[in-house]
Amino acid sequence: MSRRLVLLGLAAVAGCSSVLGLDAPTLDPCATGSGCADAGDERSEAGPEAAPEAAPEAAPACVWDGALPAVGTGVRCGGGCNPVVYCGGGTPVCCQTTDDAGVTAFACTSNEGGACGGYAIECVNENDCSGSDVCCHYMAHMICDTACTSSADIACVPGSTQDCPTGKKCDVRLTDQGVAAPYYACEP
Repeated sequence: MSRRLVLLGLAAVAGCSSVLGLDAPTLDPCATGSGCADAGDERSEAGPEAAPEAAPEAAPACVWDGALPAVGTGVRCGGGCNPVVYCGGGTPVCCQTTDDAGVTAFACTSNEGGACGGYAIECVNENDCSGSDVCCHYMAHMICDTACTSSADIACVPGSTQDCPTGKKCDVRLTDQGVAAPYYACEP
C-alpha cells in the first residue's frame, strides 16, 4: 500500500507540472545555505509578486543640513527632529533644554534673569548680530561678540560664503550640553 501512495504522489506532481505548466517544487537556496540571489535580480526575474515582504519602516532620520530657507525673522530656534520657530521681540533668545529622559526641546525666551535654564542661543550666524559682531558658539551659550576666541567658535550656516574665515568651511556639527544640535561652526 505504501508503494501505491508514493506512485500516486509522483503522478500528482507530474500531473501538476504537465497540466498546469508549473515547475517541480524546490527548496529555497537561502534556507539550504547554497547561496541567495541578489534581491534585485529575484524581483526582475520573478516579477513584483516575488518581492519580499517590506520590513517595518524605520523611524525617520532627523537630518538637518543647516540650509534652512529663511521663512521667519529673528533667531532660528530648533531643527532636526524639532519644529523650527523664530525668536524675536520680547522673546529674542532660543533656549535648548533637555529633560531627564534625554528629550531635547527648543523654545523662545527672554533670558532675563536666566529664564532659559538651558543652553541659550542668541544667534545662529553673523546675520543675527548687529554691526560687525559675529556669532560665537561657546560651552554655555551662542552669543554675538566682536570676535570669537577661535575660528572653531564661529557659528555659521552651511553654504554661506561669508560666515567663516577664508579657507575655512562651515561643516562642524555642534553639540550643546552633550546633545547634537541643529547648528554648525566653522572648521578649526
